[in-house]
Amino acid sequence: MSNLASNLVGHDLNGWIVTKKISKFGGTGGAFSSAYLVQHKDGRDAFLKAINIGYAMNMFLPTGKRRNEILQDITENFEHEVDLLEACDTKRLDRVVVAIEEGEYRHPSDPYYIPFLIFELCKEGDVRRHPKMAAAGVTWPLRVFHEVCVGLKQLHSINIIHQDLKPSNVLIAAGTKAKIADLGRATVSGSRAMFSGANHWGDTDYMPIEFHYNHFEPDPTVRQKAADFYMLGGVLAFLVCKINIFSLILTKLPAAYHPMNWTGGFNAALPALHTATIDAVADIVASLPDVVKSDVREMILFLCHPEPLKRGHPKTVIQASGDRYSMERIVTTADRVANKARLIP
Repeated sequence: MSNLASNLVGHDLNGWIVTKKISKFGGTGGAFSSAYLVQHKDGRDAFLKAINIGYAMNMFLPTGKRRNEILQDITENFEHEVDLLEACDTKRLDRVVVAIEEGEYRHPSDPYYIPFLIFELCKEGDVRRHPKMAAAGVTWPLRVFHEVCVGLKQLHSINIIHQDLKPSNVLIAAGTKAKIADLGRATVSGSRAMFSGANHWGDTDYMPIEFHYNHFEPDPTVRQKAADFYMLGGVLAFLVCKINIFSLILTKLPAAYHPMNWTGGFNAALPALHTATIDAVADIVASLPDVVKSDVREMILFLCHPEPLKRGHPKTVIQASGDRYSMERIVTTADRVANKARLIP
């Protein structure tokens, strides 16, 4: 089976010359795609995501799916992502990485066309590799977190749920200006659009804790927005402590309550999950400066609350009407805490 999508260096895609293959830059890759740096003939640099249909065929043919079904699935997934990216561009969401161009590449050597997306390039990369993450202090991480909150608020404002928010999908454009990348798993809140089902979350290392126990809220808006909140809290934990919060929670949880061992249902496990989460967050904030320690602790706890229905800013969660999953107070709180951090000597 052809594998041209994985070997595009040197090819010309609508005037974009593929210069280098990279690991999933900022996580904006997807299960069946390859990532590249490209340069336009006019000198612009960008990021390329090329969909590998041949690889997907190899993966799914043994499952009994027909070739035309696999091709239809891949095409629909790609078109869905394009639609979401176009919506972000139309609404000028400046904290979301948007596509510059999309198209299909055909080559005589390959039996399949290669759908591709070309994105603006955030040259400083994702937060995991950023040199500021290795430096002491929380001023930069907390300002970046505020930027991520703004980006998620922008997405939610047009009913887009990210569903795969994690450190590799937080890109730094310049300084502390962060952008959210990769809408490959995103969906539209409250609809039956692609990836709106309960089993369409992204990276299992970062997905909400309830999903590990096969607990899915019946209301899709609640399930999806609460999931985004949990993953947002995971980003904060990583930014201030360089740690995966779910992995840390597992170390605090008695073995009997681990997802692979527990058979008593999610609700019965909640008391243990509450305790383990509180203990994990205490470790995360232990070495933070006193001026921000309690604020960061509170933010992680309300974003990563084990119960989806209690997740979010406390004053918003208890309100009698309106959007209980509004990002408004979360953005304001993140900004206030980032400003506090500037006062740290």
